[in-house]
Amino acid sequence: MDIKISSALDWWDVWKLRLLVLASTVIQFFLFFYGAARRAPVKRWIRVCIWLAYIAGDSVAIYALASLFNRHSRAAAATVGSKLEVLWAPILLIHLAGQEQITAYSIQDNELWARHIVTLVAQVTIALYVFCVSWSGDRRLLAAAILMFIIGIYKFSTKPWALKRACLGNLVRSPASVPQRKNLTGYSNHPCEFFSITWTSTKTKWYVGDAEPDAQIQAVVDQREKEATEEELDLSEYMHKIQEARSGVQATLHLYDIFEFAADILVPYSRRLKILQFMFTYGCKNNRFAGAVKLGLDEIYSRLYTRVNVATTTIGLVVRVITFSLAVAAIALFARTPKSQDDGVDVKVTYILFSGIALLEFLSFGNFISLKRIRVLWPANFTMQNMVPQQSLISSAGRRRKPPTLLWLAGYIGYGDYVNRHWYIEHTPASDLIHEVVLAHVNKGLGEYIHGDPSMYRRFNELRGQWAVDKRLPLLHNHKRQRDVLLRSIRRPFDESVLLWHVATEICFHHADAAGGSPRKLARVISSYMMYLLSTWPDMLMLGTRQHLFSVALDDIKFMLHYSELSTADGDNDDRSIGCALFRMAQNGSWIYRDCIGPLIPRACELADALLQLLRLHEKETWEMVQDVWVEMLCYAATRSRGHMHAVSHAERWELLSRLWLLLCFMGMETLADRLQRTGERYGPHQEETTDDISVEHTNT
Repeated sequence: MDIKISSALDWWDVWKLRLLVLASTVIQFFLFFYGAARRAPVKRWIRVCIWLAYIAGDSVAIYALASLFNRHSRAAAATVGSKLEVLWAPILLIHLAGQEQITAYSIQDNELWARHIVTLVAQVTIALYVFCVSWSGDRRLLAAAILMFIIGIYKFSTKPWALKRACLGNLVRSPASVPQRKNLTGYSNHPCEFFSITWTSTKTKWYVGDAEPDAQIQAVVDQREKEATEEELDLSEYMHKIQEARSGVQATLHLYDIFEFAADILVPYSRRLKILQFMFTYGCKNNRFAGAVKLGLDEIYSRLYTRVNVATTTIGLVVRVITFSLAVAAIALFARTPKSQDDGVDVKVTYILFSGIALLEFLSFGNFISLKRIRVLWPANFTMQNMVPQQSLISSAGRRRKPPTLLWLAGYIGYGDYVNRHWYIEHTPASDLIHEVVLAHVNKGLGEYIHGDPSMYRRFNELRGQWAVDKRLPLLHNHKRQRDVLLRSIRRPFDESVLLWHVATEICFHHADAAGGSPRKLARVISSYMMYLLSTWPDMLMLGTRQHLFSVALDDIKFMLHYSELSTADGDNDDRSIGCALFRMAQNGSWIYRDCIGPLIPRACELADALLQLLRLHEKETWEMVQDVWVEMLCYAATRSRGHMHAVSHAERWELLSRLWLLLCFMGMETLADRLQRTGERYGPHQEETTDDISVEHTNT
């Protein structure tokens, strides 16, 4: 037994370094082909594999370098490995540089660029020390090693550089002052100093009319000059020019500097007007609103999580040619070196490592396209881009009454609530439809609600269902109680309103007949998506969103159903049965749970009762009202959400709310920065009230 263990340890001592460098090579190829797959619609298991490969990429390479250091740091030791192992040190430096498709896995990784500089210095020092101490080979091998060291040190150096450039604050260019722009402080006002999205193909042109890309870049320069030297538009002028833009003013400016939206920085009205003009000119003529938004989201992702800032420049292309040539030259030098005294396995491993580096460098020429437009082979399914995540409070309550095996095991160790929130997420194809409905809502609001009035513009951005109810006032004229219930539910805190309307929508969906058409289905889809955000990603909604409301509501439903006639049989545990039982308990059994549960579920059932009474009289109009309420809530959540959280979410998934957030930014709607930076002007009938009047009023108070 001792002999077998000793033999196994000897085998591991010989093969450990070989297996580590080969595993590191496999990881780099996996990251090259699938590093960008997390942005594509892929299954959860492939995302886990990408995360593990990203974490293991640095760990395996560093461990291999440490093993190489231990084997060759003691020259007199009898167990010193072969001289070919020393050639693997620069290969491991190249592996530590990672792949351009996945420089950072999360946005927090970009802030650790200084730590990567320390790692760079330490690992390069170790690799050079091992090489200098242990080298005693042919001059051609020495030349091959030097070439690989050049590639390794350069590529490893680009990693912290790319991470620093990808920090959200660095992506937002600080505007130059007037003296700088007038070349009084050494500032160069050259068009290349500005970033502009210029992407053309045979079918689509991202510039309008006869303007060429150079003219578009010059338009960006002119816009920056205007922002620095002219007085900024106020809200009244902005509204007036929006009306002109809707009447057909041509755009001469690209979608650019979208990172200021992601960084929650106040974007000047003059620049937002240019973006809106582009959207109206390009989008209306070609029906490409969705394409413009997708391009903007892809640009945010590629700049934050890939090495596009470094790899797609002219210098990056030249260096790519040089590194590929150096890798080929290193292979040629190694092939011409006599190897009669070397271990055959080490020779094969060295060929694999050198060839792998050359192949990766050759394939990386395609990054100039792939870093901008993600293309992933199996197992990606691009039809999932249209999918919308769904979470139902009623379904979650049913699972808690009769938990599946996974949920039961998770509950046994205290993770039942987490699994119930994150694991049982369904998807439905409705993203494109919701995008169209929201766009129609914005266009309708600009034409019928705002009318160029600044006060109505701000009121429109604060709608959470009020306009949907106001438009049905003739319908609600003889139903004062129902109207009051609807308005009270809308005026609650936003997270409470989402929960109340979600439960009411679920109850009405299962109580009402199949009639109601597409508004009935779309209302439930948006309702379930908002509940998914509230329960799973509350930070995506807005500051202060209370995730625990979901758990509180589940506990209340569980208590109410405990005293209902509903059994735990399969036929009585579906959404329809639970919704009906919950509604009946709210109507007839309030004396049972009066002091035992909170007010959320009873209020939701009261709202459902009001809606059901309206559905019996005006079914189609009522479902249209419910759909419009959810559209307004969705837009309200998008405009109140933080751009930083949308940038964070880009790392892992396609998020519908991010798509709508950028659409509303492009369409000139109020952003979170606009709301926080309001100057306090008054518009409309109270415009004549001065600051002195306000001061006197506060003093009297």
